[in-house]
Amino acid sequence: MRTKMIARYDAVRDQISSAIRLFFLWDDLVSAVTLAGAAERVLSDLQPQDGIFGVDARSIRSMVNLYIKDEHHKDAAKLFRKDYDFFRHADRNATQSYELKESSVAWLLFVSLASFEFLGQKKTMEMQAFAWWFMATNTHWLKANAPDLAFIMKLKEQISERSKREYFMAFIAATEGRISNDLEFVLGEDTKLHSAMIVQPPRF
Repeated sequence: MRTKMIARYDAVRDQISSAIRLFFLWDDLVSAVTLAGAAERVLSDLQPQDGIFGVDARSIRSMVNLYIKDEHHKDAAKLFRKDYDFFRHADRNATQSYELKESSVAWLLFVSLASFEFLGQKKTMEMQAFAWWFMATNTHWLKANAPDLAFIMKLKEQISERSKREYFMAFIAATEGRISNDLEFVLGEDTKLHSAMIVQPPRF
């Protein structure tokens, strides 16, 4: 039987990168939020439990510590992680349906990615693609002096009529040198030619 030794950060890296691929390529929000949620919990555990967001930690727990009254910490953390918790537990509301929003999954992915980078880990190609997409689709959150704002605004314009999948395939192709590595890659005619480079795994 084949076995493999996996370092903690390598496992988290693979969870987040896989979640991003599922999010972009197949719109599999359930699998994406499950992987991202698992990664976020691990990354949170690796940071000070009494940490303050942006000071000595970057996690859901540190956001709760910074903004929420002590007596509401538990309820706030539960609310932030409710999507992830629904799909990993069935001890309550076992047969209940659940409304899962793309924006909620994207937010959890972003928090996981931010925690990963805060802990000194290098972003993967998938993480870079997601970070740019997240900022370009949430420009209303950005300050007027935000870094790379001009780039982000142009990217927003370019991807406004493109699907998540088309954007992601184009980003990966450009990063790997398959097509021109500049802002025009998103609208380039070559995008569809590289759609075969990622094949959806079979479902059993």
